[in-house]
Amino acid sequence: MTLRRIADPAVGAQIRARRLLRGWSVRYAASRAGVSHATWSRIERGLQTADNRF
Repeated sequence: MTLRRIADPAVGAQIRARRLLRGWSVRYAASRAGVSHATWSRIERGLQTADNRF
């Protein structure tokens, strides 16, 4: 049995705020992190957990 982590919307909000401070698009930030832009968007919206890569 594996434990499922619950996505924290506060983490997504912090990630989004830092991305916007840098002036990065979702696609650019996602490419830098090595994930798809759709995954990045779900993380920012609090629908998916962010692992240690972020």
